[in-house]
Amino acid sequence: MRLLRFIIFSGIYSVSVLAGNSLDIKVPKMDYQKPPGLKGKGGEIVFDRFIMIRDGMSLSINNKDLAFNSNIFVNKNFIGFKTKSGIMNLGFLFDGNTLDSVNNAQLRGSRVAISSKIVNFTASHFKLNTTYSSLDIKNVRVHCIQNYPQYTEFTKEFFFSSCLENATANGLNEGSLSDAMIEFKDRQEGKVMKLKSLVNRVDIKKEKIILDSAKTSFIADEKFEVRINDLIGECAKEAKLTDINPTELEKKCTNDLYAEAKRIIVRDGEEGTKFFLKPKSINFEDERFKAKVDQLQVFDGEESTNMYDLDVNCFKNPENRVTDQDLIISDCMIDSEIYIKGMIGDETGKLASKISSFYTKLFAEKDNDPMGISNPMSVYDGEKYNMKKLQISISNGLLRVKAKANVFFKTYFNIDIRGKISYDMKKREFAIAVEKVVVPTLFKLKFKKDSWILLKFLKRFVKGEESMRVGSTKDDDHVIYFTLSKEKEEEKKI
Repeated sequence: MRLLRFIIFSGIYSVSVLAGNSLDIKVPKMDYQKPPGLKGKGGEIVFDRFIMIRDGMSLSINNKDLAFNSNIFVNKNFIGFKTKSGIMNLGFLFDGNTLDSVNNAQLRGSRVAISSKIVNFTASHFKLNTTYSSLDIKNVRVHCIQNYPQYTEFTKEFFFSSCLENATANGLNEGSLSDAMIEFKDRQEGKVMKLKSLVNRVDIKKEKIILDSAKTSFIADEKFEVRINDLIGECAKEAKLTDINPTELEKKCTNDLYAEAKRIIVRDGEEGTKFFLKPKSINFEDERFKAKVDQLQVFDGEESTNMYDLDVNCFKNPENRVTDQDLIISDCMIDSEIYIKGMIGDETGKLASKISSFYTKLFAEKDNDPMGISNPMSVYDGEKYNMKKLQISISNGLLRVKAKANVFFKTYFNIDIRGKISYDMKKREFAIAVEKVVVPTLFKLKFKKDSWILLKFLKRFVKGEESMRVGSTKDDDHVIYFTLSKEKEEEKKI
């Protein structure tokens, strides 16, 4: 009688607080492993409390004596919970092949509260491994709002229309910044993409995603790595998502994106090149790539090019991924405007060991720079610009370069270069057909040909001196060739 009264009282209390269909579960521990053939025992679940209201019927369980700890059973699109004591069985049907796509899952210290209006989820640790992706979340709190009255059942459409259109995620512990850690891996299309973020806050709106992160890292195929400190970004998403496709999400996001960050470091493992940036803003929008950068360094392990106060405005084909360096370069050959206040080119590599030590520290597995203050460009503090007020314009392959330089003299002199530029993605090679170079008479007398004058400047300011050459025939002796690296492996096989 006491137990009956307790259940009735709990049911009435739940109805008054969670009107309509609702679910409130507190789960300290859950482990799931997909059984062979998607049939049989799939794991165990331990819960403290379970309250469910459905169609006017209420079920309330307080698992004080652990009598309701349960085994998990699966049969195709059905998942059931059977108490180890044998006093209760409970099951749910899922749409389509949802269960088949989940290989394993793990949950620690969690609570799920769902009603017709909200979805609340908190967890100290949540791990999900599906056929093509995996998600690992620590210390997270998610709050979703449901604005579609037609969704009364807790279906896939219910969760997608709330948690992918009106949701907020932040740290589990109140008042703690950067408490939530999110790690996502995508293994679709034969490629592996990893995203890891120490999150202050994530807001998912109907048509955009807003991220405030203390630290974020992105790795593509173990070759291309980006690490970002103090990122605040906003990007577009489809208004109505019916499924999660990481590739399409990335494409939509990177074609309409605005971001600010304290520091960005990039490692292109395929090229052996590293980049250091202190950006003011980065923007992909309306088929344009725009960036304002306080400092930018390109380092190949021996030589470095260092730029200060950089402003870029470049065409970007929305079909091309931002991680594909060749496609981004090829887009910029169509239309771009670049301004650089000052440059320091180090073709001697005399500071290479000092710069390398910075990158070793920055890309170490353990975070050796939690405040984000290490700067490999600091080795040039106090140095005078080799070139300043550099303006580069490209329009359908037509090139115009204007700058002030001091290669041999103590004072700056004007440079004006005109020609045609192209980029061969297969060879990974630039070709600059020089039409006119305006420099002091001394250079004209010393180097005779305009192409040799330009080659001298390129070797002075751009890394990779050994990859630059002037054409050797009458047809191309006015052309400078500049190769970024060897041909890509997949292209060699063709």
